[in-house]
Formats: sequence, structure tokens, C-alpha cells
Amino acid sequence: MSLRYTTSLAKKREYDLQYKVIVIGESGVGKSSLIRCYAHPDQPFCSNMITTVGIDFVKVDTKVDELIVRLQIWDTAGQERFRTMTTMQFRGTKGILLVYDITCRKSFDNLQFWLESIRKNKLQYEEILLVGNKCDVGDDREVPKRKGEELAKHHGIKFIETSAKTRINVKEAFCTLATQMKDANDPFVHVRNEDTSDQADGIIQPSEKDFETSSPTSSYQSSYCCSG
Repeated sequence: MSLRYTTSLAKKREYDLQYKVIVIGESGVGKSSLIRCYAHPDQPFCSNMITTVGIDFVKVDTKVDELIVRLQIWDTAGQERFRTMTTMQFRGTKGILLVYDITCRKSFDNLQFWLESIRKNKLQYEEILLVGNKCDVGDDREVPKRKGEELAKHHGIKFIETSAKTRINVKEAFCTLATQMKDANDPFVHVRNEDTSDQADGIIQPSEKDFETSSPTSSYQSSYCCSG
């Protein structure tokens, strides 16, 4: 038995599929709160979260149709001066949560910048979910729900409104995206538990560089289930 084969057997995966997901949008729309709410459902909502500087990510294992799907969810800085850094992190992305704040019209109007960034990076196999966050504060709404629905329909993507504060549709948002990616059946991210060599049964594995960052702010791992 070759050393490589022995090593491959020893490195059995804890998951069936792995996807890199990025959460993008303007600063202050609640990207970090959405991720924290999903990855750490038992922790209370924090209304004074520090704006993310650079890149932060978490790992969440979720069950979709009897498959364990590992999501590596990247939180990105939304401020103007960090947009170039954010663009560089598109590499290897298979899913995108595009977030705006329903109480801030500017964050909705600036979605065009993010959609252009996705287009310019020529992402393949990517699935996009448009998210209107902070739906718990309807009295302060500046973006009607129908505007989000119309924009999503125009670009052929799905849409959902969420609230990280009250946890409305947070789990549903990430599970919807996970299901979209799984259903897309992208062969480049399929991982076999039996053999994790670089080209098991002709299936090309994702490059480790697609899941790397030069200096991640933090990395956590959690588990979730999309059923129920």
C-alpha cells in the first residue's frame, strides 16, 4: 500500500460537501450579526458589534438532504476603502449572501456595486441569495419588500428578509443557500469520505487556496441542521 493511499484513508472527512460562502454588502447592514446568529444560535444578540475590518470567517456544518455540508462563511468589510480587499476574496466562492438594510435606502441602492463585482469576477457555479436584513424594525423601513423581490427577480436570484436581532429567517437564509449549492451539484466541491486524495474517482477537489486568508481575524466551528 502506497504512503499516499495510507494517508488518504487516514484523512477521512467529517463532511460530504464543502462550500465557501461570502457575505457581502455595505457596512452596518448586519452581516456579522447574521453570521453570529446562525453559527452561534445559543448566544444572545449583540447590538454593539464592532464593524468587521478585513476578513473574518466561521465554519458551520449543516445537514441538507442527509448530506453533511460544511459552510466556510466569510464576513467581509463593507466600507469603501476595503472594497478591493473584499473583491480579492471572491476566489473559490460557491455561494453569496448579498445583504442590505431595509432601513437604509443607500445600502439597497449600492447593491449594484456588489452585483457588478460578482459579474467582474466571473464567478462560476455561484449561487446568490439577496437578503433584506433588519425586518424587525418595520416602522423605520426605507426599502419596501417588493423592491427586494423585484431586484431579485430581475437578476434571477432568490430573496428573503431576515432579522438577526429576532432571528427571523436567519437559519432559513443560510439553509436556502446551502440547498441551492447542493442542488447545483458542482463536481469541484464534492468530497468523498472514502478517499480524500486530490482526484478521487476523477472528482477534482477544491484547492486549499480557495479556503485560505492571509490573516483571518478568527475561525470558529459550529454545527447546524436545515431540517425542521
